[in-house]
Amino acid sequence: MISGAFPIPGREIKRAMRVNAFSLGLAIEKCGGTPPPIEMTSDRFAQDLFPDLDLIAQKGFNDEVDERDKALATVGPDCQDLLPGLAAYEDWRDLFHDWTVLAETTQAESTALAATKAHAAACLRDRSGLTVDDADPTTYLRSVNIEMSADGTTRADSLRYASIYAECTRGYFNTMGSELAKRRSQLVERNRELLERFARELAGAGYVP
Repeated sequence: MISGAFPIPGREIKRAMRVNAFSLGLAIEKCGGTPPPIEMTSDRFAQDLFPDLDLIAQKGFNDEVDERDKALATVGPDCQDLLPGLAAYEDWRDLFHDWTVLAETTQAESTALAATKAHAAACLRDRSGLTVDDADPTTYLRSVNIEMSADGTTRADSLRYASIYAECTRGYFNTMGSELAKRRSQLVERNRELLERFARELAGAGYVP
């Protein structure tokens, strides 16, 4: 539950994806659809803030088969309420939205992180030939999107750009993770009752960590 509300870049992102996949599956089942596999990794989010670089290196910026879209396609047009029916869910998701704002502020203002930006940006530029801002290495993602929208680009091109991102930003996101970890403990304690309540509701719905 903590990883889903307060994610930190790295391997724990898969735990957040797992909780999100289960919650989405509950909502889809309520609408008579077929839930996605709980271990799916196609529901990527904020890879400029909370990437799993190992996953990106392995599968690229997105999965070749989007299990999330496949599951959503099984839901009829009359079903608009794609909520899992868990009382604490929306409050739990609000924690993530607030955490995202904090992460964006950290990204902009952290002195420790600032020291890693130019090196990461130079690595991305040199390896890819794309435009990357020294003050924000994640602008690489925008350049990749522009490049991949051109005619003639392939899945292999996307995977190459993803591999470069995973290699060049590792130090940057390790520092980002350390900075966020300093803030997370206090927020976990402040919201422990909500986190535990949501965990109980998930377990009651059949979620197995």
